[in-house]
Amino acid sequence: MKVSNFSLRPGARFRFAQTLAIAALTLTFMTSCDDDDHDVHGEHFEAVGLVIYADGAEVLRLQDNQITGSLSLNVDGEVDYAVEFILEDGDIEVPHGDEVLTLSVEIDDDATAEVSDVDSEAYSFSLLGKQEGSAEVTVTLLHEGHADYVSLALPVIVAP
Repeated sequence: MKVSNFSLRPGARFRFAQTLAIAALTLTFMTSCDDDDHDVHGEHFEAVGLVIYADGAEVLRLQDNQITGSLSLNVDGEVDYAVEFILEDGDIEVPHGDEVLTLSVEIDDDATAEVSDVDSEAYSFSLLGKQEGSAEVTVTLLHEGHADYVSLALPVIVAP
């Protein structure tokens, strides 16, 4: 029986071992990320719509790209709103757990109404009516500086 005497130079052995280690780590990473039963990073909050409340009553709903209701207030009046988000499974809730999500509310016409007191822990904000008219707000849920959810433009009506 003849035995082959195969050997690599010392530098080539190191490169071969390094390549083998990288391949093993890559394979381990790829197979662990494909395991649907085990989410390494935890569940991610995925909003697909929202519900806005004033004094505990639903005043606006954005679901399936359809808006029902509006954010209504009077000139010189201030209304506090609470926001809950609709998830893919239809559940309505606010983000919770270790994931840090920030609420942002922007208005297109700050001469008509002003956004104030945005609270990312309570997922709430206030609107102050400045003059009669209409405007639109956009609600955004930010995760680590990027938008995870951006609403359609939501109607704001300021009455005299």
